[in-house]
Amino acid sequence: MKKTLLLRPAFTLVELLVVIAIIGMLIALLLPAVQAAREAARRMQCSNNQKQIGIGVHNYLSAHSVLPTFAPIGQRTDQGLWGGGASGGNLGPESACCFGGKVASVHARLLPFMEQTSVWERIPSQEWIYVTCAPDHMRLNAFSTDGRTMVDAGAIPIAAFRCPSDGGLRTMSTIARIDDITEDVGYEQDNSHKILAPPTASVTATTNYVSCSGSATGLYYDHNHPTDGAFSYDVWRGVERLTDGTSNVIIFSETIIGDGSLDYTGRTINPSTPPDPMQPWTRAGYATAGQRPPDPLSPGAGWQTNPGLTTIEPNPDVPSLLVGNTTAWIGWRGSIWLSGRPYATQFSTYNPPNPRHADWGTRTSYGFYSARSFHSGGAQALKGDGSVSFVSNSINRLVWQDWGKANSGRSKGGL
Repeated sequence: MKKTLLLRPAFTLVELLVVIAIIGMLIALLLPAVQAAREAARRMQCSNNQKQIGIGVHNYLSAHSVLPTFAPIGQRTDQGLWGGGASGGNLGPESACCFGGKVASVHARLLPFMEQTSVWERIPSQEWIYVTCAPDHMRLNAFSTDGRTMVDAGAIPIAAFRCPSDGGLRTMSTIARIDDITEDVGYEQDNSHKILAPPTASVTATTNYVSCSGSATGLYYDHNHPTDGAFSYDVWRGVERLTDGTSNVIIFSETIIGDGSLDYTGRTINPSTPPDPMQPWTRAGYATAGQRPPDPLSPGAGWQTNPGLTTIEPNPDVPSLLVGNTTAWIGWRGSIWLSGRPYATQFSTYNPPNPRHADWGTRTSYGFYSARSFHSGGAQALKGDGSVSFVSNSINRLVWQDWGKANSGRSKGGL
Protein backbone atom coordinates (compact mmCIF):
# COMPACT_ATOMS: atom_id res chain seq x y z
CA MET A 1 0.00 0.00 0.00
CA LYS A 2 1.31 3.40 -0.93
CA LYS A 3 1.63 5.99 1.76
CA THR A 4 0.46 9.45 0.91
CA LEU A 5 2.79 12.20 2.09
CA LEU A 6 0.77 15.09 3.41
CA LEU A 7 2.44 18.51 3.33
CA ARG A 8 1.45 20.99 6.01
CA PRO A 9 0.70 24.48 4.80
CA ALA A 10 3.47 26.98 5.71
CA PHE A 11 3.46 30.69 6.46
CA THR A 12 4.01 32.86 3.53
CA LEU A 13 6.54 35.68 3.82
CA VAL A 14 3.74 38.23 4.00
CA GLU A 15 2.01 36.38 6.84
CA LEU A 16 5.28 36.10 8.75
CA LEU A 17 5.87 39.84 8.44
CA VAL A 18 2.34 40.55 9.61
CA VAL A 19 2.84 38.38 12.70
CA ILE A 20 6.14 40.13 13.50
CA ALA A 21 4.48 43.51 13.07
CA ILE A 22 1.66 42.53 15.44
CA ILE A 23 4.12 41.31 18.05
CA GLY A 24 6.06 44.55 17.74
CA MET A 25 2.89 46.58 18.20
CA LEU A 26 1.97 44.58 21.30
CA ILE A 27 5.41 45.15 22.78
CA ALA A 28 5.18 48.86 22.00
CA LEU A 29 1.85 48.98 23.81
CA LEU A 30 3.09 46.88 26.72
CA LEU A 31 6.32 48.74 27.53
CA PRO A 32 4.72 52.07 28.49
CA ALA A 33 2.25 50.18 30.65
CA VAL A 34 5.11 48.39 32.40
CA GLN A 35 6.99 51.66 32.83
CA ALA A 36 3.87 53.36 34.16
CA ALA A 37 3.35 50.53 36.63
CA ARG A 38 6.93 50.79 37.81
CA GLU A 39 6.67 54.57 38.22
CA ALA A 40 3.41 54.11 40.13
CA ALA A 41 5.25 51.76 42.49
CA ARG A 42 8.13 54.23 42.86
CA ARG A 43 5.73 57.08 43.52
CA MET A 44 4.01 54.99 46.20
CA GLN A 45 7.39 54.28 47.80
CA CYS A 46 8.18 57.99 47.70
CA SER A 47 4.89 58.72 49.43
CA ASN A 48 5.67 56.09 52.07
CA ASN A 49 9.09 57.65 52.67
CA GLN A 50 7.49 61.02 53.31
CA LYS A 51 4.93 59.43 55.60
CA GLN A 52 7.81 57.95 57.61
CA ILE A 53 9.23 61.44 57.91
CA GLY A 54 5.80 62.68 59.02
CA ILE A 55 5.63 59.99 61.70
CA GLY A 56 9.10 61.01 62.82
CA VAL A 57 7.99 64.64 63.11
CA HIS A 58 4.99 63.69 65.23
CA ASN A 59 7.07 61.36 67.41
CA TYR A 60 9.52 64.22 67.95
CA LEU A 61 6.62 66.52 68.79
CA SER A 62 5.27 64.03 71.32
CA ALA A 63 8.67 63.75 72.98
CA HIS A 64 9.63 67.44 73.01
CA SER A 65 6.31 69.33 72.67
CA VAL A 66 7.79 71.32 69.76
CA LEU A 67 8.53 70.65 66.11
CA PRO A 68 12.12 69.88 65.14
CA THR A 69 13.95 72.60 63.26
CA PHE A 70 17.30 73.34 61.68
CA ALA A 71 19.70 74.61 64.32
CA PRO A 72 23.12 73.85 65.80
CA ILE A 73 23.54 70.47 67.45
CA GLY A 74 25.73 72.19 70.01
CA GLN A 75 27.77 75.34 70.32
CA ARG A 76 30.86 75.32 68.17
CA THR A 77 34.07 75.72 70.14
CA ASP A 78 36.17 78.64 68.97
CA GLN A 79 39.55 77.17 68.10
CA GLY A 80 41.23 80.54 67.61
CA LEU A 81 39.43 81.08 64.33
CA TRP A 82 39.95 84.22 62.31
CA GLY A 83 42.27 85.58 65.00
CA GLY A 84 45.13 88.01 64.71
CA GLY A 85 43.99 89.53 61.42
CA ALA A 86 44.23 93.04 60.10
CA SER A 87 41.02 93.89 61.92
CA GLY A 88 42.76 93.03 65.15
CA GLY A 89 39.80 91.00 66.34
CA ASN A 90 37.99 87.71 66.09
CA LEU A 91 34.64 87.26 64.35
CA GLY A 92 33.93 84.61 66.93
CA PRO A 93 31.99 81.35 66.88
CA GLU A 94 28.73 82.97 65.75
CA SER A 95 29.92 84.93 62.69
CA ALA A 96 27.40 85.19 59.88
CA CYS A 97 29.44 83.27 57.34
CA CYS A 98 29.22 80.20 59.55
CA PHE A 99 25.42 80.14 59.66
CA GLY A 100 24.93 77.24 57.26
CA GLY A 101 28.13 75.50 58.18
CA LYS A 102 27.18 74.81 61.76
CA VAL A 103 23.45 74.21 61.38
CA ALA A 104 22.11 70.66 61.49
CA SER A 105 19.08 69.76 59.39
CA VAL A 106 15.60 68.80 60.52
CA HIS A 107 16.47 65.36 59.13
CA ALA A 108 19.22 64.91 61.71
CA ARG A 109 16.88 65.46 64.64
CA LEU A 110 14.35 63.01 63.23
CA LEU A 111 16.81 60.10 63.19
CA PRO A 112 16.01 58.71 66.69
CA PHE A 113 12.30 58.85 65.80
CA MET A 114 12.72 57.01 62.49
CA GLU A 115 14.53 53.94 63.84
CA GLN A 116 17.90 55.49 63.01
CA THR A 117 19.23 55.93 66.53
CA SER A 118 22.53 54.29 65.63
CA VAL A 119 23.16 57.03 63.05
CA TRP A 120 22.11 59.77 65.46
CA GLU A 121 24.63 58.46 67.97
CA ARG A 122 27.38 58.92 65.36
CA ILE A 123 26.82 62.70 65.31
CA PRO A 124 29.11 64.66 67.65
CA SER A 125 27.52 67.13 70.03
CA GLN A 126 29.94 69.98 69.41
CA GLU A 127 31.78 70.58 66.15
CA TRP A 128 30.11 70.92 62.79
CA ILE A 129 30.88 70.47 59.11
CA TYR A 130 32.07 73.53 57.24
CA VAL A 131 31.22 73.72 53.56
CA THR A 132 33.29 76.11 51.40
CA CYS A 133 34.26 78.12 54.46
CA ALA A 134 37.70 79.42 55.34
CA PRO A 135 40.45 76.82 55.80
CA ASP A 136 40.63 77.72 59.49
CA HIS A 137 37.06 76.44 59.75
CA MET A 138 37.50 73.42 57.58
CA ARG A 139 40.18 72.01 59.81
CA LEU A 140 37.45 71.51 62.41
CA ASN A 141 35.88 68.91 60.14
CA ALA A 142 38.58 66.48 61.22
CA PHE A 143 37.98 67.04 64.93
CA SER A 144 36.24 64.27 66.81
CA THR A 145 34.12 64.14 69.92
CA ASP A 146 34.37 60.78 71.68
CA GLY A 147 35.64 59.27 68.44
CA ARG A 148 32.79 60.72 66.35
CA THR A 149 33.23 63.21 63.52
CA MET A 150 30.68 65.05 61.41
CA VAL A 151 32.18 63.91 58.15
CA ASP A 152 31.76 60.27 59.16
CA ALA A 153 28.15 60.77 60.23
CA GLY A 154 27.26 62.70 57.07
CA ALA A 155 28.53 59.88 54.87
CA ILE A 156 25.96 57.36 56.12
CA PRO A 157 23.15 56.85 53.55
CA ILE A 158 19.56 56.88 54.82
CA ALA A 159 17.23 54.95 52.50
CA ALA A 160 14.14 56.83 53.73
CA PHE A 161 15.70 60.09 52.52
CA ARG A 162 15.93 59.00 48.89
CA CYS A 163 13.15 58.96 46.26
CA PRO A 164 13.32 55.82 44.08
CA SER A 165 12.36 57.82 40.99
CA ASP A 166 15.60 59.80 41.19
CA GLY A 167 18.58 57.79 40.01
CA GLY A 168 20.96 60.67 40.76
CA LEU A 169 24.13 60.69 42.82
CA ARG A 170 23.98 58.66 46.01
CA THR A 171 26.96 60.55 47.42
CA MET A 172 28.79 63.82 46.75
CA SER A 173 32.03 65.40 47.89
CA THR A 174 30.96 68.87 48.97
CA ILE A 175 32.71 68.79 52.32
CA ALA A 176 36.35 69.69 52.72
CA ARG A 177 38.58 69.17 55.70
CA ILE A 178 42.17 69.77 56.65
CA ASP A 179 43.37 66.85 58.69
CA ASP A 180 46.61 68.42 59.88
CA ILE A 181 45.58 71.43 61.93
CA THR A 182 49.24 72.47 62.40
CA GLU A 183 49.99 72.76 58.69
CA ASP A 184 49.89 76.55 58.36
CA VAL A 185 51.49 77.83 55.18
CA GLY A 186 51.14 81.58 55.61
CA TYR A 187 48.62 84.41 55.57
CA GLU A 188 46.57 86.12 52.93
CA GLN A 189 47.85 89.37 51.47
CA ASP A 190 45.77 91.45 53.87
CA ASN A 191 46.99 89.29 56.76
CA SER A 192 43.40 88.60 57.78
CA HIS A 193 43.14 84.81 57.41
CA LYS A 194 45.54 81.97 57.68
CA ILE A 195 46.18 79.87 54.61
CA LEU A 196 46.47 76.16 55.23
CA ALA A 197 47.38 73.27 53.00
CA PRO A 198 44.76 72.34 50.37
CA PRO A 199 41.82 70.50 51.94
CA THR A 200 40.75 66.99 51.09
CA ALA A 201 37.21 66.16 49.98
CA SER A 202 34.95 63.95 52.09
CA VAL A 203 31.98 61.90 50.94
CA THR A 204 28.46 62.90 51.98
CA ALA A 205 25.17 61.02 51.53
CA THR A 206 22.47 62.82 49.54
CA THR A 207 18.75 63.40 50.15
CA ASN A 208 15.68 64.01 47.99
CA TYR A 209 13.44 65.17 50.81
CA VAL A 210 13.61 68.76 51.97
CA SER A 211 11.97 70.66 54.84
CA CYS A 212 9.80 73.69 54.14
CA SER A 213 11.19 76.98 55.39
CA GLY A 214 8.14 78.93 54.27
CA SER A 215 7.06 80.99 51.27
CA ALA A 216 10.29 83.01 50.75
CA THR A 217 8.06 86.01 49.99
CA GLY A 218 9.10 89.44 51.22
CA LEU A 219 12.37 88.95 53.09
CA TYR A 220 11.63 85.40 54.21
CA TYR A 221 14.23 84.07 51.77
CA ASP A 222 16.75 85.10 54.46
CA HIS A 223 17.09 82.19 56.88
CA ASN A 224 19.14 84.16 59.39
CA HIS A 225 15.80 85.40 60.69
CA PRO A 226 12.51 83.66 61.54
CA THR A 227 10.55 82.76 58.42
CA ASP A 228 6.84 82.18 57.87
CA GLY A 229 7.08 78.40 57.53
CA ALA A 230 6.75 75.50 59.94
CA PHE A 231 10.55 75.32 60.28
CA SER A 232 12.74 78.34 60.93
CA TYR A 233 16.36 78.74 61.99
CA ASP A 234 16.70 77.98 65.70
CA VAL A 235 12.99 78.69 66.28
CA TRP A 236 11.19 75.86 68.07
CA ARG A 237 7.49 76.00 67.28
CA GLY A 238 4.67 73.94 68.67
CA VAL A 239 1.72 72.97 66.51
CA GLU A 240 -0.26 75.80 68.07
CA ARG A 241 1.91 78.14 65.97
CA LEU A 242 0.58 76.48 62.82
CA THR A 243 -2.61 78.49 63.04
CA ASP A 244 -3.75 77.50 59.55
CA GLY A 245 -4.08 73.95 60.89
CA THR A 246 -1.64 71.08 60.49
CA SER A 247 -3.58 69.75 57.49
CA ASN A 248 -3.12 73.11 55.75
CA VAL A 249 0.63 73.59 56.10
CA ILE A 250 3.34 71.94 54.00
CA ILE A 251 6.29 70.74 56.09
CA PHE A 252 8.29 68.60 53.61
CA SER A 253 8.48 67.96 49.90
CA GLU A 254 11.04 66.55 47.50
CA THR A 255 13.77 67.81 45.23
CA ILE A 256 16.06 66.44 42.51
CA ILE A 257 19.67 65.69 43.36
CA GLY A 258 22.15 68.08 41.71
CA ASP A 259 24.94 66.95 39.41
CA GLY A 260 27.62 67.36 42.09
CA SER A 261 29.63 69.96 40.21
CA LEU A 262 31.87 71.72 42.70
CA ASP A 263 34.80 73.50 41.08
CA TYR A 264 36.19 73.70 44.55
CA THR A 265 39.85 74.74 44.64
CA GLY A 266 41.23 75.65 48.04
CA ARG A 267 38.92 78.41 49.22
CA THR A 268 37.22 79.63 46.06
CA ILE A 269 34.39 78.51 43.85
CA ASN A 270 35.29 79.09 40.22
CA PRO A 271 32.54 80.07 37.79
CA SER A 272 31.29 77.12 35.80
CA THR A 273 28.76 76.57 33.06
CA PRO A 274 25.02 76.93 33.76
CA PRO A 275 22.76 73.89 33.59
CA ASP A 276 21.21 72.56 30.44
CA PRO A 277 17.97 74.58 30.01
CA MET A 278 16.13 71.28 29.60
CA GLN A 279 17.49 70.16 33.00
CA PRO A 280 17.35 73.25 35.24
CA TRP A 281 17.59 71.19 38.40
CA THR A 282 21.17 70.05 37.82
CA ARG A 283 22.78 73.29 39.03
CA ALA A 284 21.75 76.36 40.99
CA GLY A 285 22.85 79.92 40.44
CA TYR A 286 25.21 81.01 43.20
CA ALA A 287 25.93 84.57 44.30
CA THR A 288 27.95 86.36 46.93
CA ALA A 289 25.44 89.15 47.46
CA GLY A 290 25.94 91.76 50.12
CA GLN A 291 24.02 91.71 53.38
CA ARG A 292 21.95 94.64 54.50
CA PRO A 293 23.91 96.84 56.94
CA PRO A 294 23.97 95.45 60.48
CA ASP A 295 22.72 97.35 63.47
CA PRO A 296 25.83 98.99 64.96
CA LEU A 297 24.35 98.65 68.44
CA SER A 298 23.96 94.87 68.21
CA PRO A 299 26.76 92.64 69.49
CA GLY A 300 29.08 91.10 66.92
CA ALA A 301 29.50 93.09 63.72
CA GLY A 302 29.99 89.84 61.85
CA TRP A 303 26.45 88.64 62.49
CA GLN A 304 23.75 90.06 60.28
CA THR A 305 20.92 91.80 62.13
CA ASN A 306 18.80 93.17 59.27
CA PRO A 307 17.03 90.66 57.01
CA GLY A 308 17.62 90.47 53.29
CA LEU A 309 20.37 91.28 50.82
CA THR A 310 21.27 94.74 49.55
CA THR A 311 21.05 93.68 45.90
CA ILE A 312 17.83 91.66 46.13
CA GLU A 313 14.43 93.28 46.32
CA PRO A 314 11.47 91.48 47.94
CA ASN A 315 9.59 89.03 45.70
CA PRO A 316 12.12 88.99 42.84
CA ASP A 317 11.78 87.27 39.49
CA VAL A 318 14.12 84.30 39.91
CA PRO A 319 15.05 83.95 36.21
CA SER A 320 16.19 87.58 36.32
CA LEU A 321 18.25 86.86 39.44
CA LEU A 322 19.93 84.03 37.60
CA VAL A 323 20.99 86.43 34.85
CA GLY A 324 21.98 89.44 36.91
CA ASN A 325 23.18 88.03 40.24
CA THR A 326 25.03 84.79 39.57
CA THR A 327 28.76 84.41 40.11
CA ALA A 328 28.93 80.62 39.75
CA TRP A 329 26.81 77.54 39.07
CA ILE A 330 26.91 74.69 41.56
CA GLY A 331 25.27 71.27 41.63
CA TRP A 332 24.94 70.84 45.38
CA ARG A 333 21.17 70.41 45.66
CA GLY A 334 20.44 67.69 48.21
CA SER A 335 24.16 67.11 48.67
CA ILE A 336 24.10 66.17 52.36
CA TRP A 337 21.12 65.24 54.55
CA LEU A 338 22.97 66.28 57.71
CA SER A 339 23.48 69.94 56.85
CA GLY A 340 20.92 72.68 57.49
CA ARG A 341 22.07 74.78 54.55
CA PRO A 342 19.10 75.75 52.36
CA TYR A 343 20.53 74.25 49.16
CA ALA A 344 21.07 70.92 50.89
CA THR A 345 17.90 70.20 52.86
CA GLN A 346 15.34 72.99 52.48
CA PHE A 347 12.85 74.39 50.00
CA SER A 348 10.29 77.16 49.85
CA THR A 349 6.95 77.48 48.11
CA TYR A 350 8.00 80.68 46.33
CA ASN A 351 7.76 78.99 42.92
CA PRO A 352 5.43 76.09 42.02
CA PRO A 353 6.99 72.61 41.75
CA ASN A 354 9.42 71.94 38.90
CA PRO A 355 9.84 75.49 37.57
CA ARG A 356 11.55 75.68 34.19
CA HIS A 357 14.50 77.61 35.57
CA ALA A 358 17.31 76.88 37.97
CA ASP A 359 17.23 77.65 41.68
CA TRP A 360 19.18 80.61 43.07
CA GLY A 361 20.86 81.25 46.38
CA THR A 362 24.01 81.96 48.33
CA ARG A 363 26.30 79.49 50.01
CA THR A 364 24.99 80.23 53.48
CA SER A 365 21.48 81.22 54.39
CA TYR A 366 19.63 82.89 51.52
CA GLY A 367 17.84 81.59 48.48
CA PHE A 368 14.88 80.45 46.42
CA TYR A 369 14.92 76.66 46.22
CA SER A 370 11.94 74.84 44.72
CA ALA A 371 10.24 71.50 45.16
CA ARG A 372 11.12 69.20 42.25
CA SER A 373 10.72 65.56 41.28
CA PHE A 374 10.87 63.10 38.42
CA HIS A 375 7.22 62.19 38.98
CA SER A 376 5.23 63.15 35.92
CA GLY A 377 3.37 66.45 36.30
CA GLY A 378 4.33 67.50 39.81
CA ALA A 379 5.85 66.59 43.16
CA GLN A 380 4.65 65.05 46.40
CA ALA A 381 4.37 67.11 49.57
CA LEU A 382 4.00 66.17 53.23
CA LYS A 383 1.53 68.17 55.31
CA GLY A 384 1.68 68.83 59.01
CA ASP A 385 -0.94 66.20 59.81
CA GLY A 386 1.25 63.48 58.27
CA SER A 387 -0.69 63.09 55.03
CA VAL A 388 0.97 63.25 51.60
CA SER A 389 -0.53 64.97 48.56
CA PHE A 390 0.59 65.16 44.95
CA VAL A 391 0.99 68.79 43.89
CA SER A 392 0.64 69.69 40.22
CA ASN A 393 3.21 71.85 38.48
CA SER A 394 0.33 74.03 37.36
CA ILE A 395 -0.85 74.95 40.87
CA ASN A 396 -1.57 78.64 41.26
CA ARG A 397 1.59 80.34 42.49
CA LEU A 398 -0.10 82.40 45.21
CA VAL A 399 -2.00 79.36 46.46
CA TRP A 400 1.23 77.35 46.64
CA GLN A 401 2.97 80.17 48.50
CA ASP A 402 0.17 80.17 51.08
CA TRP A 403 0.60 76.43 51.59
CA GLY A 404 4.15 77.08 52.75
CA LYS A 405 3.01 79.52 55.42
CA ALA A 406 2.15 78.47 58.95
CA ASN A 407 -0.18 81.43 59.38
CA SER A 408 -1.47 82.74 56.07
CA GLY A 409 -4.82 83.75 57.52
CA ARG A 410 -6.59 82.59 54.37
CA SER A 411 -8.55 79.52 53.28
CA LYS A 412 -6.24 77.39 51.18
CA GLY A 413 -8.57 74.72 49.82
CA GLY A 414 -7.41 71.19 49.07
CA LEU A 415 -4.24 70.18 47.28
